[in-house]
Order: sequence, then structure tokens, then C-alpha cells
Amino acid sequence: MEIRPYRDEDLPAVVELWRVAFPDGPPWNEPAADIARKLEVQREFFVGATDGGEIVGTAVAGYDGHRGWVYYVAVDPGHRRRGIGAALMRRVERDLAGVGCPKLNLQVRGANRDAVRFYESLGYVAEDRVSMGRRLEEPKIPERSHGGPARSTGIHERIHRIVRLIPSGRVATYGQIAAFAGGCTPRMVGYAMASIPPGSDVPWHRVINSKGTISLRSGSDGHEVQRGMLASEGVAFDERGRVDLERFAWSGPGLKQG
Repeated sequence: MEIRPYRDEDLPAVVELWRVAFPDGPPWNEPAADIARKLEVQREFFVGATDGGEIVGTAVAGYDGHRGWVYYVAVDPGHRRRGIGAALMRRVERDLAGVGCPKLNLQVRGANRDAVRFYESLGYVAEDRVSMGRRLEEPKIPERSHGGPARSTGIHERIHRIVRLIPSGRVATYGQIAAFAGGCTPRMVGYAMASIPPGSDVPWHRVINSKGTISLRSGSDGHEVQRGMLASEGVAFDERGRVDLERFAWSGPGLKQG
């Protein structure tokens, strides 16, 4: 795992990460727009965590000459509980201390007890303050589609349409779906699967990794649920928990299944 400054080519991955990490964010906090604003002001305090070259975490900080602030501390759900969030915070603290910042502040929603415990474990304490704010511009709320959260692109919808085509008894890998969809990465396919709400008709369980195994989800039994759903459709696993891709892999949209 490496923590490095944000790069322009990180934009699609960071946008998708923030959509997954902050699903209930207000509509005017459009990730792409927030990133563009940050790149104009103290860009050096925008950092990302990478694993195998792919973005798995972010932190956005700033210093106004009196106090430092940190926002958008996010970690990919599949990489949580590995110390990435703590490492991002240590990097932010080091960078701000390096320019003379004496104190770092942050805000956490009162109901987000997991986040509160996380920051308390790093030495942060709740202070007797009232958080107040006033908008200096009218919020620009992006158009919503299908009553769901706004998106800067239709990549999730495109991925979902393709996944709907996978027939029962077949599987596809994240890489395959990315190739069929175009303009995205396997990790972005993973984010699109994670964004599917309960009760959806998108068969998310039919998407597995390139090793033929189900990707483990930290702190969740989702992989067991996924395995059970696939088994009920006739997909077999070997003793190592692998699916024979030569036997069960989907050929793709519009192609004859062997």
C-alpha cells in the first residue's frame, strides 16, 4: 500500500470510491465538482492510498493559517480494517504539521458511531462546539435519474445493464464486465456491484474475480451469501472455493454460450 498525492488520472476511481463510501451525501456534494474545486486550492493536501496501483482510499485536507481541516477520508469497503484510514490520517497530520498547522479539526455526523470510534482511536476528542454553516452560493444540484443519486456519468447503469444479461448458471469476472462496458476498470465494476440496492433485479452475485473465487468483504458474510446463490443456480466450487471458469464463464452479450 502506498500513499501519494492525487493525480489527474485518479478522477474516475476517486469519484466511484466517494459514491460508495458516502452514499447518503447531499446532492450538491457532487464528487467530480468537489475534486475540481480542491485542485484549485492547496492541491498538495489531496492524497490517495493505492494498492497494486489502484485507488483504495483518499483524504482531502487544508490549512487556513489558523486551523487545519480534513474531509473525504474514505476507504474502499474491500480494504477496510487494514490500517489504511489511519495511515491516511497520519499522512495528513504530517503534511499539515510541516506547514506550521497547530491543530487539525474534522466533522463527523452524530449518527456515524463507527467513524467517531475510528477518530477516537487516533486521539481525536469531541469538543463542545456547535457546527454552523452558511452557503455562499446557490447549491448546484445535478439532475437525478430514476429517483436515485446523481451521477456524473452513466457508467453504473451501463455496467448494471450488462450484468443483467448474465444467465443463471454462469459467471463473469470484474475484468470481463469492464471490457464489455468500456471506459471503466474492474474496480469500478466492483463499486457498481456494491451500489446495487436490496431487491434489485441486477444479478450481482454472478460477478466474481479473475481467479474464479468470490472476493471477500471485510466484516461481512456477503461472500457466503453469494456462494449460496451461485450454488443454487448450479455453479460448482472446488475444494479451494474456485469456480471453473472454462466451464461456467459467460461468453458475453450477443455471443453463443458454449
